[in-house]
Amino acid sequence: LYQKHGDQIIKINAPAKPMTTKELDAIYALPYTRKPHPKYKEIIPAYEQIKDSITAHRGCFGNCSFCAITFHQGPRVQSRSKKSVLDEVRIIANNPDFKGTITDIGGPTANMYGIHCAIGGCKEMNCLYPEICKHLVVDDQEKYTQLLKEATKIPGIKHVYIASGLRHDLALANEKAMEKMVMSYTGGHLKIAPEHLVDNVTRAMNKPPGRVYMKFLEKFRQFSRKAGKKQYIVPYFISGHPGCTDENMLELQKMLKGSNHKLQQAADFYPTPMTIATAMYHTGFHPLTGEKIYVPKTAKEKLKQFGMMMWHRNARSKKQEPRAK
Repeated sequence: LYQKHGDQIIKINAPAKPMTTKELDAIYALPYTRKPHPKYKEIIPAYEQIKDSITAHRGCFGNCSFCAITFHQGPRVQSRSKKSVLDEVRIIANNPDFKGTITDIGGPTANMYGIHCAIGGCKEMNCLYPEICKHLVVDDQEKYTQLLKEATKIPGIKHVYIASGLRHDLALANEKAMEKMVMSYTGGHLKIAPEHLVDNVTRAMNKPPGRVYMKFLEKFRQFSRKAGKKQYIVPYFISGHPGCTDENMLELQKMLKGSNHKLQQAADFYPTPMTIATAMYHTGFHPLTGEKIYVPKTAKEKLKQFGMMMWHRNARSKKQEPRAK
């Protein structure tokens, strides 16, 4: 695929072909130092965050309208073998500087590890939307919890946590696995990406409706209480997505206030190459249905929507404003 850009032509490469488990294992078996390049002398915050984490798989079959991961890593999940992952855990555990906590074993979406399609896949790529495909083997999530369990048994390992985040509708499809992920492998905070709660917006995003997130939140709190832990969801939301009106944002604001959500992880939509949401943004139409879509584009529109989503910050700012004399 080629696209004209000014007086130049851009070639857009297709995603790399999916790797087999054997091929992935071979790549991760290479003798990496797991350290930054020697030229860096100061502490690198990003490295400190991920130095004790492990990539267990690549790819994502979520097919969210705004996300480019499908085009980078492919729509099929490619997982390493359990042995490969556990070998890397042992390497980390033998590092003299290691403190005992594996901060993450995951990928683009942690609970997609090991999941496969019973019929080998299809052209639709909508494995999760508008509902979970009957051919998706959701019980494979127990392979993931078993992997985490075995990682904790390796000498030198005190804790293993999930930091990649979970796909909440997928987790609800296997509550046995979800219970283990919440009770045993959540380090106080668990990342979830509902993105929005109003149905017509989640529909444009290719995400599950808001009621699915609320059900997940209820189960998460139930399992956290059962574990005797104070734990919190860190939800990720987007404002200004194509199809999202001011009325939708006011409805979202009402839902966030009603459930006592004060967002920390939030962003305004920006178009990313090759995605359906970007096509909506530039054309004002949904490319698959032909439906006309409202698109907030101006700085005023986008700031207004973001402000409605971050209602608690606006309220705090007003409280802190000095009184006029």
